[in-house]
Parts: sequence; C-alpha cells; structure tokens
Amino acid sequence: MKFLMFNLVVAGALVYLFTADRADVHAAADRVYEAADEIKSVARNAVGKGRRLLQGDESMPARPIPSAPQVQPQTQEKPVSEVASVPPPVKQVARKVSEPKLSLEVIRRRDEVLGNVSPSPAQPAIPEIKKGERFMSSAQRQKELFSLAEEMELLYARKISQ
Repeated sequence: MKFLMFNLVVAGALVYLFTADRADVHAAADRVYEAADEIKSVARNAVGKGRRLLQGDESMPARPIPSAPQVQPQTQEKPVSEVASVPPPVKQVARKVSEPKLSLEVIRRRDEVLGNVSPSPAQPAIPEIKKGERFMSSAQRQKELFSLAEEMELLYARKISQ
C-alpha cells in the first residue's frame, strides 16, 4: 500500500511540475475525487452484499440458478423435517504408500543425511586437524573462490555455446 501511495504522490508531483495552468490541475483533482467517490460507493455496496450474505438475508437478488428437470421419485417422500440440510460426512480412507525397496547402504546413507543416526565410526563426525596443518588465509580462500567462480562461468559459457 505504501508503494502505491508513493507512486501516486510521484505521479501527482510530475503532473504538477509539467502543467503550467493551475485550472488543469484543479480539474484533474476534481476528476480524481469523483473517481474516488465512485470507488467508495462500489465498495460500500460490495460490503453490504457480503454482510447480507453472512446474515443469511434471502431478499437480496441472486444469480438465477438453472433448475434441474423435475423427476418424479418412485419412493415415498420424507417429511421436510427429516430431510437433512447438510450432507453426511464423507469417510476418509487412509492410503498406504508403498515404499520402494532400497539397499541397506542407501538406507544407512539416507539416515546419515537426515540426521536420524550418527555417522559410521569409519568417518569421524568432526574433522581433525593434524599437527602442523594450517587453514587457508583469507587471501588464499578469496583467490580460490574467485578462480572457482571463473571456472563455473566458463563452463556455463561453453555449455550454452554448444
């Protein structure tokens, strides 16, 4: 809403700057007020109709509903008091989704990725730093990332040009 108001203010400022005659500006403002009044009346009518619908007022005109052809029932008619105005609830049936058969290795790896189990003892969870080993400096890391990004751009360009 703020964005729309900003755009309206900017448009109004531009109109004001580029029009030399003040009477044109006042005429345009009058047209805007008239349009706003029309919009207000349409909105009030819509709100009134909505309220009447929520209150269940049947006196309001509605769209004509095409009637179905009349069919004579062959069974005894029930009294109006016994006819249910709400249809009976539908029983929901739960579907059982069959899972595809997976190898044991895939199941283990899926559990590791999802965090359901700890990783296998062969792979330590926390990497260990050996004695004398150092991390990259920030300049080295930046240089490596830049070269990686450049390689990916070249790969993309090669794939697009083929």
